[in-house]
Amino acid sequence: MPTKSRVPSRKGTPVSVARSVPQPDDAGSPAEFLSLLRRLQQWSGLSLPELEERVWSTGVLIPAGLAGLLGGEVLPRREVLLSFVTACGLVPEEREKWMAAHARVGSAYAPPITASPAENLPPPAAPVPGSTTSGPNPVADTGPNPILATGPRRTLATGPNPIVDGSANAKGGTDAGTGPE
Repeated sequence: MPTKSRVPSRKGTPVSVARSVPQPDDAGSPAEFLSLLRRLQQWSGLSLPELEERVWSTGVLIPAGLAGLLGGEVLPRREVLLSFVTACGLVPEEREKWMAAHARVGSAYAPPITASPAENLPPPAAPVPGSTTSGPNPVADTGPNPILATGPRRTLATGPNPIVDGSANAKGGTDAGTGPE
């Protein structure tokens, strides 16, 4: 989609020229896609700090920053791409083209899955001879996760709680064996 923008001429006077939005349709690899993203950034006329500020204002964070993203070799996440092309000023129809190209290039270069996860696991351990354990695995079947459990709070320690009961003595210890008074 051609747009008009004012760019400086050789004499420094701004001149209106038609520029077309870089199209992602030609991207066949992640490297080509990233090259087109760099062209899109140039097309926008915004500096990297200006674009980063716009992207961050949408709540999307890029750990290596836009310079790292655009200079890298890995496709950005979908939400990063959407925020970036929006910050560059693309209209919804153009954003959809970029998202479709991202999906196409990303799926073409996804690493192949060679085995199912179950095939990558080691065989189960054999039972220990003479073991009296029977029934469910005592390690795996531990019941509800106490950290995630809801309901009344339970403590693992037995005996009086010096902080709750007030049974701490003056030296910071407890009166062991005396119990609550």
